[in-house]
Amino acid sequence: MLRMRKTQCNNTSGFPGVTYDKARGLWRIRFTWKGERRSYPRMFKDQGEAIEAARALRDRLTQKLYADRGQNT
Repeated sequence: MLRMRKTQCNNTSGFPGVTYDKARGLWRIRFTWKGERRSYPRMFKDQGEAIEAARALRDRLTQKLYADRGQNT
């Protein structure tokens, strides 16, 4: 199941699941799906791009979750 959480107080992006990797100087997306912590395979130079990709990923996974349960969104 996709876990929807509130933004943590130490979140640098202001968006849940989007974090800054200081070592690489890039933004990454991390999420939990069906109990497993995962990272999106692509990293982003631009914070806005990472946030938009995280939103799109969340929408796709939510649709898949409802489809797997046989419900319409």
